Amino acid sequence: TTTTDKHYYSFLLSLPLFFFLLFFVVVAIVTSIVQINKQVTATRGNTTTITTTNYYFEGLQIALGADMRFATPDCQLSIMEAKWGLIPDMSASITLRELVRIDVAKELTMTGRTISGKEAAELGLVTRCVDDPLEEAKRVTKEIIQRSPDSVAAAKDL
Repeated sequence: TTTTDKHYYSFLLSLPLFFFLLFFVVVAIVTSIVQINKQVTATRGNTTTITTTNYYFEGLQIALGADMRFATPDCQLSIMEAKWGLIPDMSASITLRELVRIDVAKELTMTGRTISGKEAAELGLVTRCVDDPLEEAKRVTKEIIQRSPDSVAAAKDL
């Protein structure tokens, strides 16, 4: 036998080990996906509230994904990526246009203008503008907890 033949035979002998290990990797990945799905299903009925003080860049983009946002009148919010030649690359391209009119979303994104909590409430960017957003979030959360978990979960899907 030649050297090439020896390498070929050793390669063939290693294939069962490769597929054996690949099987365990696939099982581990599938198990992880199932566990993540169980966690998402278990938390599906919970409503997230965010209290804001100052949110810029990704912080605002993450806050836009919450079910409700409460802000103080003097808080500052901005999608500042335009100032550095960037675009909002996380969730704002979807969530922003779901919360405000498309022309407002474009204006806020293209200019990077900083707005107050009061203006954000007027635009629909935050749920409410209050002096104590943490207490307001707690009050609303207590009210939601008293409702049917199934109806809250269904409302999240609207």
